[in-house]
Amino acid sequence: MIKARYFINFLTILFVVFLYTGYFFLQVDIYTGEGAMSRTYNSICGALIVLTMSIFILVHVKSLKAKNSVVLRFVIIWVYAIIIQTILTSEDVGRCLLNFYYVSIWPVSFICLYTISSNSDVLQNDLIIQRFAVLSFVAVLLFYVTARFAFNEITQIGSIGSSYFLMCFVPWVFIVKDLKLRYILIALVAITILISSKRTSILGLALFIFVYVFSARRGRNIFAHFFVMCFFVVAVGSLFYYVDDKLLGGHITERFSNFESGAEARDEIRLATLIQFNNSSTVEKIIGHGYNTVINNNPFGLSAHNDYVETLYDHGLVFSVLQIFIIVRLLLLSYKLYESNNFLFPSTFASVALYVMMAYTTHLILYPYYFCILTGFWGFVEGNYVAQTKLTTHKHSW
Repeated sequence: MIKARYFINFLTILFVVFLYTGYFFLQVDIYTGEGAMSRTYNSICGALIVLTMSIFILVHVKSLKAKNSVVLRFVIIWVYAIIIQTILTSEDVGRCLLNFYYVSIWPVSFICLYTISSNSDVLQNDLIIQRFAVLSFVAVLLFYVTARFAFNEITQIGSIGSSYFLMCFVPWVFIVKDLKLRYILIALVAITILISSKRTSILGLALFIFVYVFSARRGRNIFAHFFVMCFFVVAVGSLFYYVDDKLLGGHITERFSNFESGAEARDEIRLATLIQFNNSSTVEKIIGHGYNTVINNNPFGLSAHNDYVETLYDHGLVFSVLQIFIIVRLLLLSYKLYESNNFLFPSTFASVALYVMMAYTTHLILYPYYFCILTGFWGFVEGNYVAQTKLTTHKHSW
């Protein structure tokens, strides 16, 4: 693959800028009244990333083979369908172009990382993991910089939504091959997510680690597995207690004590969105109302806080079915990784579980700032699986 190393390094630089502008939009400028300008910078950088990855895909389109793939063809279908749907539902050319960026970055990220990893050697794929490890560290650093600024502005601890960036980096962190670096990054990310006090992120992290530990049990006897699970419970419990009690003065516990009221509010938002969908025309039910239209039409003035409901209203029944298909295919990919004893299985399976849970309680697919990081991971994993399958088939043919 021509100059893949240079492309990966250039893409890493773009993602650093993307993270920087994304964090300052979500966590800083939103409190100072300058969010529109910051979001413009973030959108420009995101559009540049989409353009860069799209050009790379087109240059290497001949090497983009769907054979042996599990998820790729459905992601490609999504890209073609979303182009048509965006044209049909956009108000004008400017809005159409902006929506193209929002709806395309996650599938393009998947396809791009798939293209690289399915045609690269081991060293090239190790470079990708290393670069995302660097990006995860940048994400942690930016979190503290922006969180401190936001705290000074609103004098309030916790519920920091930019922790979703870190959630999408979690699967990448768990496949870092250097064990010392892996544990350091896991600790940094875990502590930071706890400090964010974002309940969905904390639950998502706990679910990911639990599924990861449970999935990585292959080769262990039942006693060893029981010991690992006990160690996991004690370690996570101790970490939670330290951050909550010593650093935040019980703020996390306080937020979880009000969890039920927050869940009820989200149920009301989802129900209102479903009622809106039910009152829509047949055409709108099929092709949707357009990207992020829930927030414009919902009586609460908020998004659906649920990826499944948001997709149903914004993009219609066709895309809702396709979304479920992609999730099912990701689970199938996880199973195939398990069968082939691929080291990526635990993190992949845990990442799918993470998305299924978070997609119900919040929104990921709606915001490209962080979702493209998770879908890039899925593309990277499937590309590795396809490359491994090709190699195995070639050996057997000899």
